[in-house]
Amino acid sequence: MGATYPDLYAAIGVRRRRQADICLRLSLIASDDEVSSRLIVMAQEYKARADATEAESKSPPAAASMIQSVLPETNEC
Repeated sequence: MGATYPDLYAAIGVRRRRQADICLRLSLIASDDEVSSRLIVMAQEYKARADATEAESKSPPAAASMIQSVLPETNEC
């Protein structure tokens, strides 16, 4: 039984939100201001990507193309 589009998008969104959270936590303990600032920017980017993923999940054709872009290509016959 395969996963549905909403299930796949939910998993991708959860992962991106987790990455954003990790970046924010690391920014709090970073001793270098430049590194801390970059981690905050990365967290914002991950959150924006998670939001975009949720928006795309409402459009199955867009979902299919996005899923294809993240799946590894195989050359199996």
